[in-house]
Amino acid sequence: MFTPCVAFLSSADGTFLHWMIAIAITLIILDVFFCTEWLSFLSLITFAAWGAWRLDLPTQWSGLVFLVFLGIGITFYYACWRGFIRNTVSKTFLKNAREEQINSMVGRIGTVMGEGDSACIKVQDELYPIAHDCQKGLREGDQVVITTFKEGITYVTRR
Repeated sequence: MFTPCVAFLSSADGTFLHWMIAIAITLIILDVFFCTEWLSFLSLITFAAWGAWRLDLPTQWSGLVFLVFLGIGITFYYACWRGFIRNTVSKTFLKNAREEQINSMVGRIGTVMGEGDSACIKVQDELYPIAHDCQKGLREGDQVVITTFKEGITYVTRR
């Protein structure tokens, strides 16, 4: 009995396995530019499946081999890829660009502008609203330190 799905998966020339490794490599390279962990982990899972399939072991051993390849992939990812290659590629393409100000707000010192519900913090000529929980006792001109920055709202303490 001929089933097209099984014939495709176990093709003699290994085309499916070549596509699996190509997809895994493409995903991990795309992760350099998009900086998402899920692309890398999808790539590592694809790599582990490729390795388990490539060895063509009995079914009862495939799960263990999958986990071994996944462990090797995760070790490679954290030791080499994330620690060295990703940083090198990012520095090469971004030319050591400064981090966006909004991503490095915690720890910055600002000046309170306004009072009450309209209180904002001024940091390098930018105004950001202060969380209502933090507004008590603040007056215009007070120096504050940003402790948390979430969804455009600053949480501050007095300096």
